[in-house]
Amino acid sequence: MDSFKSIEMQERKVWEERLRFAVQTGFFDQQPRNRQAIDALAYGDKTLTTSSPNAFSMSVREYAAVSKVIGEFDTAKGMAPNFLAHAHDSSFGTITVIRGIPRASLLHDLGAKFNLDPECILEHYGFPTSFRIRSLPSRPPSLANIRFISLGVFASSDLLERRSSDLQSKLKEQLKEHYWECLSDDRFGVERCRNISMHGGSFFTVEQQATFFTYGDSHSKEAWSGVLLTDCGRVSSSPPWLPRSLPGIDAQFYPLTPSGRCSLLPVSHPALIRDSRDGRRYNHPDPFSLRAFTDSKTMSSGDRDLCARDPLVFLSDMLDTSALSWLHVLSYLRASYEFLPVSPTEQAPRLRADKELLDRGICYFVDTISLLRHPPEAWPLTDHSSVTSARLITDFKTLCSEAESLSKWCSESISIAMSTISILDSQKSLAEARRVQFITYLAFIFIPMTFIASCFGMNIQELADPGSSLRMYFAISVPFTVLMLMIPAWIETKGWIRRNVRNINLALR
Repeated sequence: MDSFKSIEMQERKVWEERLRFAVQTGFFDQQPRNRQAIDALAYGDKTLTTSSPNAFSMSVREYAAVSKVIGEFDTAKGMAPNFLAHAHDSSFGTITVIRGIPRASLLHDLGAKFNLDPECILEHYGFPTSFRIRSLPSRPPSLANIRFISLGVFASSDLLERRSSDLQSKLKEQLKEHYWECLSDDRFGVERCRNISMHGGSFFTVEQQATFFTYGDSHSKEAWSGVLLTDCGRVSSSPPWLPRSLPGIDAQFYPLTPSGRCSLLPVSHPALIRDSRDGRRYNHPDPFSLRAFTDSKTMSSGDRDLCARDPLVFLSDMLDTSALSWLHVLSYLRASYEFLPVSPTEQAPRLRADKELLDRGICYFVDTISLLRHPPEAWPLTDHSSVTSARLITDFKTLCSEAESLSKWCSESISIAMSTISILDSQKSLAEARRVQFITYLAFIFIPMTFIASCFGMNIQELADPGSSLRMYFAISVPFTVLMLMIPAWIETKGWIRRNVRNINLALR
């Protein structure tokens, strides 16, 4: 027994060194604000217990049987104390689900217990001001990242339409603060989001993520064990997608329907928002719940049985949810472009934000297609895997093609809008130049006359009493003014003659 504990402690020490190396090399310049979270992730925290209502472990077969869609969180199971003690070896086929903002020390204990790749831990944790290194097809990753997107609409949209110009920047600031809040263990289990994009003054999208990976000896053909980390969690008291500077604003999210039609009209009054007690959570971005109550084509009983033997089949249902969520947003974007603002100064920011969203989607679709073609080597696959992969590759190729088409349209529309803005600015500059030119012409008239008048006002003998008559003033000032006007007229005429002669010479060649 002592020998076994010694080996276990040695393996834990080696794993902690690997994680610390990954943290120190990739996050060497992190600010003190998240230093505590990094230390808890790299060194653990023995003062905290692994009991949590926001995590549970159960057999893959049982989870697939009781869940309408893969990714749902079983709240009753989440109340089990010390859930890691129920996470058996991979031969028993166990799935561990952690929802919402993960606690750093919990991820440390999870990784140390199952000797997880540090990449799996760091990928989902999502430090602020960090970037992800994409994988090459020849080196498939050891995990799967699933991106979800939820389409929402604000109530009291009239107020937001009038302040839509600075709403996007305010939401970006809130999202940045939300990232820092995710490092706090006080927020453990609370829902989180990765990106927020505004589409006009009424509609917006919230992006979330789930991370799935297996562990242990997964070459067994009978079962596998894995971990699922999902951003969907407990309802936040201060959702980052609601503008905090505008109290009283509420929002709802569209359900994930595989077909049909949805309204493009914003919600005109908060009373029209679905009741917050609605169990379907239309007031929060939960793609699993939003699909579970609307999609009748969920997993078949045969696929649910295969989940216990094939992690790709288990993953496929989450990818179906992901594909539906992105299809919903892409369909909305294409339909909404028929109602873009007329003003190019309002079009350009909206299209620029949409293009950023579409480009992120394209990267995700390409990565997903690569994952389906080259799944992790440790995954035990069945004969059904190729059929599932082919179906999902077709779906994500369709999404990628649609996103690329919309991104290209946005690029062209942005170019047109910017060109139109440049033309309008040029027209304003020409109008301003014409006004300055008119003032210049007036100066050519009045400055010579003022000069002559000042000469007549000089106290010299030739112009002394009895003084000169008004006729003499005009007899001198008018010819002098005409002479001054002839100078710019001659310059303009000379330039016009030169331009025409040049054009004639070019035409004769």
